Amino acid sequence: AAMLRQVQHKTGKDRKKLAGKAVSDICAGLAELCPDGTVRKLRIEEYGEGDPDEEPKWLQPQWLSKGSEKVVVTCQMIISSHGGEELYNSKEYRPFPETKQARDELKEYMEMVNFLDQEAGKAPRLVGDFYRKVKKRPVRWFLGDPGMYKGFDLAVRTMKPKERAIFEVDQPMLAASVEQFYEGIGFHSTIAGLPQLQYHIEEQRLQILEDEMTEKELELDNKTQHGVKVEITLLGYIIFRDLSPNGDGSRLHAVIHPGVPEAPVLRRGDAVCGSFFINRPFDGSLLVQNTCAEWRLGEDEGLYEKQGENNEPLRPDGGAFVPRSVGDALLKVDWMELRHGALAEVRLRYG
Repeated sequence: AAMLRQVQHKTGKDRKKLAGKAVSDICAGLAELCPDGTVRKLRIEEYGEGDPDEEPKWLQPQWLSKGSEKVVVTCQMIISSHGGEELYNSKEYRPFPETKQARDELKEYMEMVNFLDQEAGKAPRLVGDFYRKVKKRPVRWFLGDPGMYKGFDLAVRTMKPKERAIFEVDQPMLAASVEQFYEGIGFHSTIAGLPQLQYHIEEQRLQILEDEMTEKELELDNKTQHGVKVEITLLGYIIFRDLSPNGDGSRLHAVIHPGVPEAPVLRRGDAVCGSFFINRPFDGSLLVQNTCAEWRLGEDEGLYEKQGENNEPLRPDGGAFVPRSVGDALLKVDWMELRHGALAEVRLRYG
């Protein structure tokens, strides 16, 4: 706080002479988004849409309270330790070797590469550089969601669409901010797709060494970190209707496309053919998919008799199992007509 006051005092004199967005960013370079200083906006890498000198205007206050609408944001996130070690990346995933043999082979390969790098005068590589990469989906949530880390939620509220910015978030605004919520519903935050960000210095290297050293020898208590640095890109947002009884965001509904204009209107009992995907709410990990299911809308959903040859759930008539929530995604739309070819998205807290 004392350093912040010194910076603002020093740059306050230059503001009168130079003005403009660049000087404003310098003066607010350690902008604190919480009274206790646990969330800080460090800098803007890309200003995004609109005039850089203007504050974001897209966020409406009513979206943050109990009401008929909520706003769902889509973001890319790269989370790292203060030492630069990558902890989470919404663009790609680097799976950790599961077996001791795989970890031993990785250590041998790392030692060989590091030796060659050293001989060539190159900088040492991070452990994560040796992992293979798997593509992922962006992070999505509705602003004010009690299941999302509060630090990330507050950070995005200060951004413009397409903006990319760097933040620091301390542990009280990470797992601790959602612990009570998930205890109340009987789940853990990892099930919803949130990254676990209680980590240690050189976390990836410690994972490799834990096969050979005890916890005491690793001195984990002295390596625990108090926060993370996160790069967030706000890709966009979609307004959802809040159909939950209390307006608390537990059931959100959006019509992405109402269907082909020339096609018939969808009615209960219609024979339909459609695709559906069920994902985890935050990281979008795929849980269930069916790319060409045939059923009678509003009648066949939820019917189950047995599993097929590939353990797929089947209805009594032999057709693919369709969850009730899939039919509700279409039938609960009463504010417009949906036609064949429609695309809807529902975000459920339960069920």
